[in-house]
Amino acid sequence: MTLPHLSTLEVRDFLTLFGGAEVRWGDATVPELTIASGVISLADLPDGFGSMIQVDTESDAASDDLVTINGGTAGQLLLLRNAADTRTVVVKGDESGNISAGAGGDIRLDDGGPSLLLLRFDGTNWYPVAMAPNGPANLATAIPDDGDASAILGTKSGICALTSAGAETRTLAIPSFVGQRIGFVHDTDGGSIAITVAAAFNEAGNTVLTFTDAGESCELVGMTVGGTLAWRLGSNDGVALS
Repeated sequence: MTLPHLSTLEVRDFLTLFGGAEVRWGDATVPELTIASGVISLADLPDGFGSMIQVDTESDAASDDLVTINGGTAGQLLLLRNAADTRTVVVKGDESGNISAGAGGDIRLDDGGPSLLLLRFDGTNWYPVAMAPNGPANLATAIPDDGDASAILGTKSGICALTSAGAETRTLAIPSFVGQRIGFVHDTDGGSIAITVAAAFNEAGNTVLTFTDAGESCELVGMTVGGTLAWRLGSNDGVALS
């Protein structure tokens, strides 16, 4: 299932509308529910809440499945996020409970991918509407450059400042979700850097980005092409394509 991704402004607008302007994730004002045998219940929320919650794994497990969300009224919107970046909440969209994501199946909420998920209740099932990566206040985060011959972390949106110490290479896998954005800038120039992308990122069929001078930059955007996730070149300033 391909979901639209909320912009920073849209997420903040949602938080303001449903939780008040002072709401911040991690504050005591945002209630937390812990999964119990695959289930959370909105009835366990404090009075006045029910539109956004933080979800934690049972017994602080590294990963846990969220199968069923009890409670809710028809038409209700619910914004979820994982309570801890070190733990993964897998929202089971296979209708094994009352969450339906169609053919898309599971949606993982963790620090490596989308961490905000907007759901809508039709009176019977919860349906994913949109999601946003890495939290509302910091959608663009630093992506590390691990040096020559390394694979660039491609599971979240962010900026990767490249440093070279000679003629070097990097690799980049296909995007993790539609709307993902990675910006590259040649920050420290000690030689060229050639980034080989797993699939073509433009209509010309190019798969390699080569940085030769400090200040060169580009941005890749995650999209679907023929129903398959792929990067597309959103902008380019001086980077050689091949």
